[in-house]
Amino acid sequence: MPIYMPWLTIATAILSLIATAFANTSCVWILPLYTAGLISLLIMSGTGVIKLTRSILFLSFMPILVFLYVDHSTTRPGPNDLTHYINKRIVFRAIFLDTPTSRSANATNQTGTIRALRLDFPEQKPLTGKARLIIIASNKNPTPQFKPGQVVQIEGQLKSIGQKQEPWLSGLETTSKRNGIFSQICATAHHIKLTDNESAESHKNDALTDANDFINQLRQRIANLHLRYLGTKTGSLLASMVLGDRAVTLDIDILNAFRKVGLSHIVAASGFNLTIVTFITYWILRRLFTHRLFITFVVCANVIFYALLAGLSASVVRSAIACLLLLLVHLYYRKLHSLAALAIVLFINLIADPAIIMDLGAQLSYAAVTGIIIGAESLTKTFSFGSDNKIVNLFASSLAVILLAQMAVFPIQLYHFWQASFLFLPANLIVDPLVAPITVIGFISSFVGLLDLGPIHIGSCFCQLLDLLASIPLQIIIYITDKLASSNLAVISTGQPGIVAIALYYAFLLFFLATLAKGKYRLFSLTLFSIALIFLFYKPNLKQPVIILLPNSTIAINTERKAICLGNESPQTNKILSFYGATLVSSKYDPDKTFQFALSSKPNASIIVNEETQDTRFLLTIPSENNTPPKTYIVSLSRNKSDQNKFMSVLEPTSSLSLAEFSKDLPDIDVKICCPQNSVGIRILTQ
Repeated sequence: MPIYMPWLTIATAILSLIATAFANTSCVWILPLYTAGLISLLIMSGTGVIKLTRSILFLSFMPILVFLYVDHSTTRPGPNDLTHYINKRIVFRAIFLDTPTSRSANATNQTGTIRALRLDFPEQKPLTGKARLIIIASNKNPTPQFKPGQVVQIEGQLKSIGQKQEPWLSGLETTSKRNGIFSQICATAHHIKLTDNESAESHKNDALTDANDFINQLRQRIANLHLRYLGTKTGSLLASMVLGDRAVTLDIDILNAFRKVGLSHIVAASGFNLTIVTFITYWILRRLFTHRLFITFVVCANVIFYALLAGLSASVVRSAIACLLLLLVHLYYRKLHSLAALAIVLFINLIADPAIIMDLGAQLSYAAVTGIIIGAESLTKTFSFGSDNKIVNLFASSLAVILLAQMAVFPIQLYHFWQASFLFLPANLIVDPLVAPITVIGFISSFVGLLDLGPIHIGSCFCQLLDLLASIPLQIIIYITDKLASSNLAVISTGQPGIVAIALYYAFLLFFLATLAKGKYRLFSLTLFSIALIFLFYKPNLKQPVIILLPNSTIAINTERKAICLGNESPQTNKILSFYGATLVSSKYDPDKTFQFALSSKPNASIIVNEETQDTRFLLTIPSENNTPPKTYIVSLSRNKSDQNKFMSVLEPTSSLSLAEFSKDLPDIDVKICCPQNSVGIRILTQ
């Protein structure tokens, strides 16, 4: 396929993207449907009804070929895979592929990846497949520190990793399946026993593992240098700006603040990092050598090495392929069509890893770059008003890039995160000018810090000086981000938009950018785009109220998307409110009064909270039909059974309900249960 045909290249990438999406979502029905349509098209072409060019024939067959390729290359469990023992209690031996870690700073359980070696019970046989191991913390049995390569014997019940979860609990299924992980197992420390490491040695002594260990050690050494000289907060930020957030564990407070104000791209390795790496390496080699092929080869090798060092995230892979393509084209004195080049990069990426389409980072990365390529030039001219002033043009260009990147990824962010920030523009305009010098200093500092020769610590001294120099703008970034993140406009819950609203938004966005470039119908296209934006934010009333039972709290959301939280608020509470686009009602409990929260327009469908029930205990009153008295439920969330029983006896219930019976007994309310059975008590009051 020739590169000099941009429209054919772009169309091929788009069709490949669509076919890959259908293949990854198991929409097998699309293949016979599309094949029937293609056969009809060929019949009409053969009878002379229509004429088809070679390009159209090529594009017609492309989705079928891509669909079959993706379906063939999709990772599936093997014949001796762990998944054959799902929902069974087994004893097996496995090797650790990574070091188990906690998912968050407050988590006590640890999660790691293992590869099965042999089944010991209920039978003895070789075993294959990878699984996610959750090591449950216990006060009696402290969790040992497991390392990659260690062989352990595990006893526990295997579960599927693809079990349906609530949206605020999901997110691991796609990533796990991309890595060939289809099952998970939970086990306490005393159910995990270290065995001999004879099997481990056979897995460690190979070139790929040695190279991976070298990359990990080098990455950790660079991160430790910055952490040593700048501390955990500032040092982790600098290391993340140099290596990306996948390679370094960023301080959780900084990460949350950056997400709130739309600065997450700063701590994620992307095209900007690779541009710096490529430019510095190319500039140095041009001063030392004249052989173009040798220079290109070394720079390409450096790009690949940095991509491995940064952790091969979706944005890094995209940027690495683009840099390699640009270097090869430049070697032969050719030029690339920007959008066609991005299409080729996407096509190569899909061939290497078809599941990349399900990766959120890839979606954000490709969408942002596409928006910038399509509209940056015309929007910059609009903002600069035809001025020749360099400062004005620079400001207009920065403003255009920030707006286009945000507009391109905005629906994707709303669909996955259910919230929006209106401070992304001031945050990026203030912080972005500081990012480039900090990143350059960070790269030089990281390289120099690795050059210590024996007892001579010249490299460490220069690294410390450069880090101290970078700490000044880093502190400014942290201060500005914290101040903006504390604002009420930092995050606004929007709920999850519909697919139709997202499709209309992108259609009118492309129309607006097209009219902006042509200079016609700008006002009309801007009006349509504004309507699509409003439609994206539109939140109709919920069809029915929602009650979500959590381990230590209960969230009730009425049809008007107003919510109360009984019990302890947590990060999970914020996720749930964001998903439903609900606003938390602030309520102060008065010992002499009763607080009533209406769930719907029906006057008796409400939650009643008073002094006796203000924590995780409440009364739920539901109207009944045929003029019968309303039914009142007592719901108590408490891990203390004596306190729960005492509460129940005071209110004199007549009968009890299980969680399943409770949810079935409320057809007009969407009850979601996200807590263990033994933490909830439900009773019915005397009618």
